[in-house]
Amino acid sequence: MAGCGDVSKLVRGLGTKTFFLPDSSGPFLDAGAGRSEIVDVSPEDQTVTVGTGTRIDDLQHELARYGQTLPIPTDDWGALLRGVPGTVGGLIGANLPHALAAQCGGVKDWLLHAEVWFKGGPASSGAKVVKSVAGYDVHKLYVGSWGSLGPVLEATLRTWPIRALPKVEAVRHSEWGGGPFWAVRTLRSMFSTYEMGVGSILASDPASCTLWVDSEPPRPGEGWVLGPAGHRWPEPSAPRLTSRLKAVFDPEGEWR
Repeated sequence: MAGCGDVSKLVRGLGTKTFFLPDSSGPFLDAGAGRSEIVDVSPEDQTVTVGTGTRIDDLQHELARYGQTLPIPTDDWGALLRGVPGTVGGLIGANLPHALAAQCGGVKDWLLHAEVWFKGGPASSGAKVVKSVAGYDVHKLYVGSWGSLGPVLEATLRTWPIRALPKVEAVRHSEWGGGPFWAVRTLRSMFSTYEMGVGSILASDPASCTLWVDSEPPRPGEGWVLGPAGHRWPEPSAPRLTSRLKAVFDPEGEWR
């Protein structure tokens, strides 16, 4: 993972979410060719340590042998409501909404420990236990970073007992064909009104006030929109903070 001169790299696993990027042209670091092993499953602690090149489907299959699961909907609910699963690294880097977010939280809530690529070498943050006083949760900055701070190499995630997984409250309105889509989240007080004014709804989740749509939706007033080709609303509110993070984690501009 040496530097690449003036050309910054994208971190890519299976490529299931690249349509969200403003520029998905190469060069790439193929995360799927990296660490793809399941390092440790601890059902008594409800944790799993895994290489981030591991496919989500493979991880879920292995966890099921222990009666455990990552708290996202099952295959029956389709890829859209499962957060478009690819690899564990993509789950962390994209942090897409899923249909159990209201009941079980998101990846930032599950990520207990990570080994990341930092200034030319691996570095660790967090602890491989649910309750920890391991200091700053630096690893959580990588959640939703889309690889811009560099790759996550290994992660320890909290798991749920399969029998305790909550009921999915989402509604599927139409079939998702696998193409670009927009995800919208609103305030609870405005969700029903906003939903009535949006066309081309693929799915909705009243529990988390999230909509998935296949054409650009109106801005919800308060909330957020995530869409293809780098569409983000509102715009990042702290570009200065983002620049400082890049200066610390990626001073040579190796990742984008």
